[in-house]
Amino acid sequence: MTTDKSQDVGDPLFWQERIEQSELIGDIRHSVFRAPEQEWQKVCSDHQKIIKKVLKKKFFRRKYDILDAGCGYGRGLDLMPKDWKGRYVGIDQSQDFINLAESNHPDREFYCENLQHLPFDNDEFDLSICTW
Repeated sequence: MTTDKSQDVGDPLFWQERIEQSELIGDIRHSVFRAPEQEWQKVCSDHQKIIKKVLKKKFFRRKYDILDAGCGYGRGLDLMPKDWKGRYVGIDQSQDFINLAESNHPDREFYCENLQHLPFDNDEFDLSICTW
């Protein structure tokens, strides 16, 4: 996938540059989504509503395991309901994002992998999330 003819999002350098640029302006969210703050807040709110709808109260009776495909810097964890306690595993193709995610959430699992070749069994996770 490309954002224009000169930028290939499959190239690790693309994400490394996005992360560096976002760090210069002091807001890591710009590495994945560049928009005004109001639009970003709406996106986050929409994502939280979807996650809460899926993780209904009945799911909290056991710890559901979640795979976050394309986890970036671990943003999916920030969207989870506060009382959710399950296993969270983040996957991203960018080692730079994985490094950030591990730094932000040292108690969770993160892997730098291609989503087409995941190192997990098909039924290892109860739910998966993928945001773009």
